Amino acid sequence: MEIALSEENFEKLYEDAGEALDYFPNQEQFLFFHGISASYTGKYPQAIRSLEKIKKINSGDNELLSQVCAELGTIYHRQGDFANSDLNFLKAIELTPEDPMILNNYAYYLSIRGDKLASARQYIEKALKISPGQPSYQDTYGWVLYQQGEYEKAADWIEKALAAGESAVILEHYGDALFKLGKRDEAVIQWKKAIEKGAKNLNIETKLQGQ
Repeated sequence: MEIALSEENFEKLYEDAGEALDYFPNQEQFLFFHGISASYTGKYPQAIRSLEKIKKINSGDNELLSQVCAELGTIYHRQGDFANSDLNFLKAIELTPEDPMILNNYAYYLSIRGDKLASARQYIEKALKISPGQPSYQDTYGWVLYQQGEYEKAADWIEKALAAGESAVILEHYGDALFKLGKRDEAVIQWKKAIEKGAKNLNIETKLQGQ
């Protein structure tokens, strides 16, 4: 299972973890492997079942429980169950308040929703203090600022993220910020780059057609 995880072979991990659980149904590590692999392969009901079981067992391993809650927060977000997503992310942050990835992920999901933006800003600012050079955190901060209408600052932070390497998501965010600043031609260039990088967001095509 450790090898399958390191190789990101989540189908194999799901199969092996399921077999292990037949023999040791309450073993937290096997439940975690099963839940993570189910999540990464889109089997959300199975992922929730395994991960929620770890919460019920609650052996006192705060690091593991925090990771479980963070993963559940992500799954519930993808399912549109924002109440349970918030509940789990807040628990994860309570358990490991200095984990920058959890802080970043929750802030980003809030920014996508356009919800609780003041809290999202606090979380991502804390993540950046802990890990200041992380491009994905810089992009999240930029997107939170964008959602708050601070387009100049948003563009600056997203540009910092791009300096470490271009990705479809960051390029689209940069284009959106430039567009809000009235830089339409530059925005179109960034959106086209995002498509070249494999962006599958149909909103980009809609934006381009509107130019």
